[in-house]
Amino acid sequence: AGPRPCQRGETIALSIFPFFSLSSLSSPPSPPPLSSVSAPPSLLPSPLSLFRLLLSLLPLLSPSSSASPPMASTAPRCVPFVLLGVGGVGGELVRAIVRSRQLHADKYGLRLAALALLDSTGALTAVGQKQNSPDSPDSSLAELSDEALLAAVRHKESGGKLCAPPLGLAADPRPTELAPSAFIRRVVLEAGASAGAIVVDCTASPLSNLCTGKTQLAGAFAGLHRGWLTLEEMGVGDGTRAGAVSSLRKCTLLHARADCAWRDVLNPTHSACLPPLAQASLPALLAAASSPPMRAVMANKKPVTASNDAFDRFAQASARVRFEATVGAGLPAITSLQRLVASADPVSRVAGSLSGTLGYVMSALQQGQTFSEVVAHAKKLGFTEPDPRDDLGGVDVARKALIMARVLGLRLEMSDVSIEPLYDEASMGSLSVEEFMAALPSLDAGFKARVDAAAADGKVLRYAANVDMQAGKLAVGLTAVEASSPLGTLSGTDNLIEVYSAVYPTSPLVIRGAGAGVESTAAGVLADMIELAFTRDES
Repeated sequence: AGPRPCQRGETIALSIFPFFSLSSLSSPPSPPPLSSVSAPPSLLPSPLSLFRLLLSLLPLLSPSSSASPPMASTAPRCVPFVLLGVGGVGGELVRAIVRSRQLHADKYGLRLAALALLDSTGALTAVGQKQNSPDSPDSSLAELSDEALLAAVRHKESGGKLCAPPLGLAADPRPTELAPSAFIRRVVLEAGASAGAIVVDCTASPLSNLCTGKTQLAGAFAGLHRGWLTLEEMGVGDGTRAGAVSSLRKCTLLHARADCAWRDVLNPTHSACLPPLAQASLPALLAAASSPPMRAVMANKKPVTASNDAFDRFAQASARVRFEATVGAGLPAITSLQRLVASADPVSRVAGSLSGTLGYVMSALQQGQTFSEVVAHAKKLGFTEPDPRDDLGGVDVARKALIMARVLGLRLEMSDVSIEPLYDEASMGSLSVEEFMAALPSLDAGFKARVDAAAADGKVLRYAANVDMQAGKLAVGLTAVEASSPLGTLSGTDNLIEVYSAVYPTSPLVIRGAGAGVESTAAGVLADMIELAFTRDES
């Protein structure tokens, strides 16, 4: 009698080595000996087929086969980063990174490894923790664990500071005599320079707000003396380090007797025209400089709208710098413009509604509401800043438009942008917030007249940025557009950008979607980080 094949083995043999006939699927659970099977000899397994069947059964017979999951062919590649700012955008970015661990590993073979989190008060670094991330594939890299990252985010959301982290985490508090800029520089270099880290700037305020006063002057002096700050970062165009140190000493003494900014005295010409560290921003300088060879991703618009000289440093280090989230949050605005430039498609004009707040105001005006009512309601809903003038002034829109203009090749400064605010700065600029809100009804009649005039021509009012590439000009303010145009059909808080070029002469390339919010901004930053991880730097 022949052997009695195992039912489990028979099924595997059918799926891998189909040498049985289909009729074998309906065989009884305990088949008779092969000698009694009345099938044609050609359907019986050959010795070679039986050997193959035995090989297919070996993994199932191994005692460890069911206990050990299959191992990945290669471990994910660690991409280290240092995060500046753990507020709304920074906190959401941390959460998005933790949520995306499996996706990044499976799809891209990457793991974003946090070396340090920083705010103006202190730093949370992996070096100071009792235990690094157990999931890191690189044992030589000191990485903050996901538990530590999420604990830090919750701590910041509850009003805490990184100088006093939650229980179980060790921090590196900023010394009181050291300026925040110098402290951040030191931590970034110590944590990330050797690892070639990505420096992620999710700060909401310029560093200039942190760099005044006698204590900060002493910190700036220490930073320059020890090499943490460069002359360019401190707003000094020419001169030697010794001269700058001497100027800083004098500035420290002068500041005790007069209210003067350290960068103005440090500058040999006592001029404020040169950009200080705050305007150029630490991550931009780190990434754009040839040494150390670090990379940068920014959601902060201030660095990209500093002087043209600073922006040129971005262009020279394009393989190491990304700033998509500075315009339209997660919308692919910068990427789309860069692709048009790369394809030699000359852009003639860009028009866009780049403020969700002002888009909401314009939509409500079109529906017949008064200007004062709309602004008051938007403030109540939280659409505006605590002081609505920060939105109504148009400066934020101007910064975004300037970034797009520079990406397209225009060499413009913020002072070159024509900005039309939605209130009279001369009479209302010095009012308190309460006084300003009370004075808003005085503007209602003027706005109604402009809305009605536009409607009479079949148009609608929009607060838009217009980049005229042929004239080399950039203007931001109220404009009447065709009601049927992309900008004319826009409503609510969405952003929209129209791009006219040789390829899109009459039907523009349109980019539309949510242009604000911590989720969309963090998504834009995260996408930039992944892109940088695959970008080769030839410099």
